[in-house]
Amino acid sequence: MDKIDDIRKLGRNGATVASIARDTGVSEPTVRKYLREPDLSERPPAVGRAPESPLLEPFAGLIDSWLLEDRRCWFKQRHTAKRVYAASSGRRASRAPTPPSRGT
Repeated sequence: MDKIDDIRKLGRNGATVASIARDTGVSEPTVRKYLREPDLSERPPAVGRAPESPLLEPFAGLIDSWLLEDRRCWFKQRHTAKRVYAASSGRRASRAPTPPSRGT
């Protein structure tokens, strides 16, 4: 972050893009990007979009709340599409049937 702060400070002081790039060892397009963007943080994914299916409309709020809660969980603990479908349709998500054991 120090390099980005240095680039922005030099830009505010009126230095040219070429001189900033030369002084900091960063390419000119990168200097332009750092001067142009106010915030370089990753943008969070969009949540709460309008449902694309009229069948999902009654469950959209519930599913969105699950997905928001899942952001705080480990990846393995999050809702899968199969679990969301099963919960919203009132069915029970099942695994593939296990083969019978062979008694010898």
